[in-house]
Amino acid sequence: MRKSAKILFVDTHCNMLKIYEIACIYSLAPMQGNRSRTMKQQIIIFFFCLILFNGFGQELKSLKEVDLDSFEKAELTLTQGWNINITPDKEWIFHKIQFSKDDKIQLTDSVDLAADGFNIRLWELNESQDYILAIECIYEYVSYYPIYLIKHKDITKIGALNIRLDCENCDALNYPLSDFVVKANTDFIEFSFLQDLVLMNQKGFPKFKHDEIQFIYEFETEEFKINMESRERNAFNLFQDFELNKSKFTADTFNLTDISTEGGELTVFHTSDREYLVFDIWIFGEMGKKNTTYWTDKHFDFKLVREWNFEYDRPMYIKDYKITETVRYFVHSDTSVAVYNQEKIKIENHSQGEKGKELKEFFNSITSNIEIVK
Repeated sequence: MRKSAKILFVDTHCNMLKIYEIACIYSLAPMQGNRSRTMKQQIIIFFFCLILFNGFGQELKSLKEVDLDSFEKAELTLTQGWNINITPDKEWIFHKIQFSKDDKIQLTDSVDLAADGFNIRLWELNESQDYILAIECIYEYVSYYPIYLIKHKDITKIGALNIRLDCENCDALNYPLSDFVVKANTDFIEFSFLQDLVLMNQKGFPKFKHDEIQFIYEFETEEFKINMESRERNAFNLFQDFELNKSKFTADTFNLTDISTEGGELTVFHTSDREYLVFDIWIFGEMGKKNTTYWTDKHFDFKLVREWNFEYDRPMYIKDYKITETVRYFVHSDTSVAVYNQEKIKIENHSQGEKGKELKEFFNSITSNIEIVK
């Protein structure tokens, strides 16, 4: 006699009920043949069910953008009774945006729509016709995106993107941006771009490669945040790539005779097959030695720095001295330096003006009199 168990998964964010039938087959009659093999099969099926349950809904899926043929008279009507209306505010450059449902105003917002115009961008979040709406405010070189989550019964302004593309002549002719990507799962919505970006609302206008930054809205916390961890992951990828391919690099070594009592050494690693350089610096002394390694791009902008300190409990010429080692990694952005321990676990953040300045000054003092051919 056989039975099959149906396992129900409820997707609360997508507001859908999905039924997955899993054939967890077992025998209710006295077992025949190899009993242990049957038990193994049941265990495998049980763990398969657990894996499927825990993994459901976690995969990020790209959302389909709704094709808006026209935006007649600055008004847009969606399903479920939602209506979006845009009218000039008191000042000509600002506009009032009203979101109404069944003729009742649910949210009013004021947005600078800019002289170069705007686009309405709409993505369908799920089969229940929840939507992500972004207003693409167009300036000559900058884009501003207020973003709204429209559900069946309510609407929320979840955040705004203030960016420009890191490219030449990025003007209104590039809009609407086809490289704007929106993905979602049951936990969060992710906004990203396929081109390099500059953040316009942060000090120093930091630049990011297209795969180094995402904008995240979490359903549970209702927080909108910038995820820059991929930049740090990319930095450690340089470390791993260099360890695996060190033999492909050309090494130029320079003696640093006046750097300390015991001298030092700089080795520059370079290759045409990689877009990064490695500067490996050793400083030797009576009470220890220090190894500082810089991974930079071809413009000598820091991506990753490792400090490896060896401290002696007594001068090196005294027998049986003990060594204490400490390792720290520093991942650089335009505005901050993230600090990691030997296990590559983040432990703190420094402003670029503190640790960044220290590392830059040390690098310049070592390399100032050396001609480096990229």
